Amino acid sequence: MKYVTHVDKCVKPTGFANICGNKGGVAVSFRFLDTSMCFVNTHLPARAERVLNRNQDYQDLVDGLRLGSKRVDLYSQFQHVFWAGDLNYRVDLARPEILQHLDQQNYDALLKHDQLRKEQAAQRCFYGFSEAPIGFAPTYRYERGCNDWSKKKLQNVPSYTDRIMRHSFPELQVIHDDYTSAMDITTSDHRPVRCSFVTQLRFPDERFTDSEFPFCQLVLYDTDVTASGGAAIAAQLRMPSVIVLLRAPFLEADKRISCAMTTENRWRTRQQVD
Repeated sequence: MKYVTHVDKCVKPTGFANICGNKGGVAVSFRFLDTSMCFVNTHLPARAERVLNRNQDYQDLVDGLRLGSKRVDLYSQFQHVFWAGDLNYRVDLARPEILQHLDQQNYDALLKHDQLRKEQAAQRCFYGFSEAPIGFAPTYRYERGCNDWSKKKLQNVPSYTDRIMRHSFPELQVIHDDYTSAMDITTSDHRPVRCSFVTQLRFPDERFTDSEFPFCQLVLYDTDVTASGGAAIAAQLRMPSVIVLLRAPFLEADKRISCAMTTENRWRTRQQVD
């Protein structure tokens, strides 16, 4: 992969004593031509009332995930930061009211009470990040094996727990597309999400004129739904993994970089050409 250089990875657990549990984050960074990118996937604390815990874990991950220049934070050194995963922010409405809005597919009414959007507006988390418009149903909590809302724990109201966020340098143009949930993957009580981004690469080589910067497409998944068996394992364990597909006209095939957590709480990086 001669166009992808400076590959780095990092892990930051945030479970009990920061050493166990399935909470935490994993990140991978690289340069595609001369465009620096960082991809983060995290699993933040559950339960509706733990908003402050989620905000704190987010800040701990920002401080603890160090890639590239270790003394510089992610937002200052990477032109694009994509952050995905089970962020676990909930909808602050009673279950009957949520179900009524869902019957009418009135998703905007739910998002007005979305904890992540409220905390972001108050600059308590994900400050400077943007998100593609949401036009799909909440991603949690479902019965396994079907798309019925779970009745096992009624306090776990349907919510947009699984998200993909983006932070880019101001001068960079990014077009988002296809922000969807995978409703056909029913092995978990969550539904994974994906989003596609198109951005212009920063470095033209001798094949490109100044006005012909190449474009690339990034397809980001919040769980490994493409690998054999990966969907079931990741969905059941809810362990963070980040899957990135790179597509560009000058590449002979899609390039895939992924980083994920194993069942032994160790972390691995896979670089694979599909």
